[in-house]
Amino acid sequence: MMKTFACSGNPRVLPGIKCILSCGLGLSPFVKKTTNTPKRAKSEGPYIPKGYCWKFHRGIFCRGCSFKHQCFQCGQLILPQSVKNNNQQEVRIKNLMPTPTEALPTPVRVKRLASYLIGYDAQRHRELLCGFDQGFRLHFQGPQPPLFSKNLQSAFQHPDIVDQKLTKEISEGRIRGPFAQPPFDKLKVSPLGVIPEKQPGEYRMIHHLSFPHGDSVDDFIPSELSSVHYASVDDAVRMIKKIGPSCTLAKTDVRSAFRIIPVHPTDYYLLGVHWKGKYYIDCCLPRGLDSSCRTFKMLSTGMEWVARNKLNIPHIIHILDDFLIAGESSGTCQANLQRFLDLCEDV
Repeated sequence: MMKTFACSGNPRVLPGIKCILSCGLGLSPFVKKTTNTPKRAKSEGPYIPKGYCWKFHRGIFCRGCSFKHQCFQCGQLILPQSVKNNNQQEVRIKNLMPTPTEALPTPVRVKRLASYLIGYDAQRHRELLCGFDQGFRLHFQGPQPPLFSKNLQSAFQHPDIVDQKLTKEISEGRIRGPFAQPPFDKLKVSPLGVIPEKQPGEYRMIHHLSFPHGDSVDDFIPSELSSVHYASVDDAVRMIKKIGPSCTLAKTDVRSAFRIIPVHPTDYYLLGVHWKGKYYIDCCLPRGLDSSCRTFKMLSTGMEWVARNKLNIPHIIHILDDFLIAGESSGTCQANLQRFLDLCEDV
């Protein structure tokens, strides 16, 4: 499938350490074509080991089978409370679940990514592929009662912005709704807000998952599952000094980075939205979630490994969704940048 890319500057590399090329990588959602392949058995599925229940890993209600109802990654044994022993709730959840022939809302091509990651750390390789195929868990470990929080005052001050952002997210498949009633009995609704961007007249909609204090979604994500170690300025300086005075730099970043990461359907109930009397469900990684940076860094770290080990780009570091590429000359740096952009387009 095609993806689109946009540059915030002219596509050129200038010599000198202070000259940086800034590109934005835009990834458009895609939908897989329906195939006539036979249905899989319960224990089968891409990147799911034999002996594990396929339905369990999809977050789909299973009335009981001989396979393990246990996450092969984290060892979780209990079925999601929102689907357990509740037939009405089961039907409502199934209506929100992607079927095996439907794509989660992400432009990432799992098979292409898998081919590039051959030779990568086995555990990280499995987590990435399983995440893009089944959705990434949010690592929430809190109580199950529903939560309803009113939207921030900034949302009511800019209702047109909220309408516009919601419409865009729905059209791209990243938010589902509207629903007249909560789609989950234990739906957690966190506040919407609007904050200004750097450019005058531009605004960003936020999902305030740290509210209310002490009872928010973020409050029940363990710190060990949200802490992230980033590359530092010192790492960039060491890379520049290693190349020498002729060093040329290029910088590129992933546009709407978190929004290309699909959430596992089991965790949809954590990402509730309420606007103008209707309910919505966010199906992609929210920017304001404590574990979002750690989850996205799994992808960006994998992409850096591919660049170094498969594309012969030795001088590259990243900070979350920003990649800094260096070369011994402007020509080398431009070639390295283009190879990395081609990689992003391919996956």
